[in-house]
Amino acid sequence: MWQTEIYLEPREEPTPGKIHVPAMGIHEVMPPGLVRHGGAQTGYPSLIMIFHDKAWSLAPDSDTWLPTEQRMVVWEYEAKHHYGNATSSWRHSWLRVTGRWIERQLRNTLVPLGVPVQIGGDSLPLRYLQMINDELRSNPVQDPDMLEGLLQIFWYDIERQFRAGAEAYRPDSRLERARRYLEAHFDKPFDLADVAETANLSRSHFCALFSKHFHVPPREYAMRLRLQRGAQLLANQDLTVYQVAEMVGCSDALYFSRLFRKRYGVSPLQYRRQQRMRPELLGVAGATQTG
Repeated sequence: MWQTEIYLEPREEPTPGKIHVPAMGIHEVMPPGLVRHGGAQTGYPSLIMIFHDKAWSLAPDSDTWLPTEQRMVVWEYEAKHHYGNATSSWRHSWLRVTGRWIERQLRNTLVPLGVPVQIGGDSLPLRYLQMINDELRSNPVQDPDMLEGLLQIFWYDIERQFRAGAEAYRPDSRLERARRYLEAHFDKPFDLADVAETANLSRSHFCALFSKHFHVPPREYAMRLRLQRGAQLLANQDLTVYQVAEMVGCSDALYFSRLFRKRYGVSPLQYRRQQRMRPELLGVAGATQTG
């Protein structure tokens, strides 16, 4: 069973430029709500955070909220932070750190900053945070050389795992297999667990990678396939909208019509009238369609 531990510096003066940890937490439980801090000229340290439970983080320079459960987010010095769960309590581990070494590493790293990254779930980064926590608690005065050594190993392992993940999950292998599965089963009830299994990925990791490579979430991709096929079937004047909806896996014709109008701007019957003189196949529902 996990135990919450919070470390706060004993108000010592850090050596300029040397690694220093002003605060950190392990398995800290937060009440429902969003946290916001950091930003230019705040002097806020670099921040490494691991989210153990369901929460979201606001992407840099965007209004997009990204899922963070079982992921790590790293913010560089004086970055803006906005994260949390507005409706449920949530748990995270975190490390604030200052010093030239960490600032240099974050400027040059390949690991994306300010966005959730999955590095073997939460266990790998948590292991290193626990080592740093043990080091801080075992000595009355921080040892910047020891802390820098621990952080070097930590960051080396993070970058190694990130590079391995980028190589292992190319879209032309596991994700392509999942995409083909969706295209073959678009008329069946969408089951994220089944689709993720075809890619041999966890559901959360699969969703993140699929969305990154195809620019659309897997559920939305499957729905676009349904609507694309529905548009093709509407060229058949003998089929009712209800029949078309059933053929593409929608048992509710009204729901199908609402989705169709949202996607194409017209109702199924209006679309049929438009295409009566020139039936037209719509573009693939894949990566290039983002609207």
